[in-house]
Amino acid sequence: MNILKKNTIPVIVQIAIVIYALRLALPVWGFYMPAMVNAALLAFLYVAIFVGRVRLRAIDFLAVIPIFSVEILSLFYETPSNIAIYIYKIAQLFIFPLLGLYLIKSDNHPIVRRIFYIVSIAYLVTCVTTYFGCLTYPAASRALATMSESEDYDLYSLYTSMNIGSFSFVYAIVLMLPLLIYLVRDKRLNIIIGVIALLMVVITIFVTEYATALLFMIVAFMSFIFPKNFSTKHIIITMLTILVIYWGAKDYLGHAFDVLATNVDSEILAERFYSISDLLLGDEKSVEGDIESRIEVYELSVKAFEASPIWGASGINVGGHSFFLDNLGKYGCFGLIAMIFMYSSLYKLYFKRYKSQPYSGYILLTFFIALALAILNPKDNLAILTFIVPLFTVAFKTEKA
Repeated sequence: MNILKKNTIPVIVQIAIVIYALRLALPVWGFYMPAMVNAALLAFLYVAIFVGRVRLRAIDFLAVIPIFSVEILSLFYETPSNIAIYIYKIAQLFIFPLLGLYLIKSDNHPIVRRIFYIVSIAYLVTCVTTYFGCLTYPAASRALATMSESEDYDLYSLYTSMNIGSFSFVYAIVLMLPLLIYLVRDKRLNIIIGVIALLMVVITIFVTEYATALLFMIVAFMSFIFPKNFSTKHIIITMLTILVIYWGAKDYLGHAFDVLATNVDSEILAERFYSISDLLLGDEKSVEGDIESRIEVYELSVKAFEASPIWGASGINVGGHSFFLDNLGKYGCFGLIAMIFMYSSLYKLYFKRYKSQPYSGYILLTFFIALALAILNPKDNLAILTFIVPLFTVAFKTEKA
């Protein structure tokens, strides 16, 4: 009882964490939250996690710093134009990894589980609003990915007021899929509720028309074919098997994507699948497709790296479509070292300590998908890896493991 009392997160802090975390799950929440309220809430959370029954120490803050190695490296290449705005931006970046450590330190399963469920329900709500929003305004989610609030405020505010999830939201639910699958397989959720939640995620990914998200959704669902408590070994063996199948049955896969493109309703997805089919079959018409366009922007980053492989050059144009390749292009080998520090620190702080838990394979699958997405997409998905994953790991930790 004394341990439980000592590790109790005060109710006011629980509420503050939920209110701030809803910015991740509900686009409309963040859109309408006044900047002053957000700043005050952020300041309160910093005070709360370093003062109180459960609190972080200076060593915890230092442990989080390597996660931002790339951000720190960028300071040596370009000076922020507005120091105050930059500090505020950094404070917002640091808060989720620190909250993740705070939750881990509390180790209070009932409280953290409650926060996890609230945030997860918010994500499912956005799945529903995104689905119907994209039915009303096709490709709205894709439009939000490249739309600036300042450039087209009316359309941006319309889509956001409808709580339509954008690029970040769609890939967040892809990364959360292995966690949801574990809850269903381990019967932590009612089977009917679990299946409904999975269906909501699937139809949302389909309607938003992100082909890469759709492919990695399939990867996440592969966890159903693993043993219930699988490990890194199963993931690696499966990845190697997929590579062998890919090289041995590339033509068959190409024809499969061609059939899929013919039968899918979405023109955007059909175009993506045709491009994948052309690439697999070695068809020259693929040079006009989406895959070739993506390869071209990747090549910009590769060429920037080749121009200065050691130091890099932040002024050189990079593709802007790959977190990994862009940082190589801008910062050379130093960028590679920074990313190694970043992801190794992430693994040690938020994943390694749970390797004996029954859900270890599922969180590792999320980690591997995040690494793959960092190569294919420009986002690092830090909020999912450093906050949502700790919410899950603490909430469903088994003491006997």
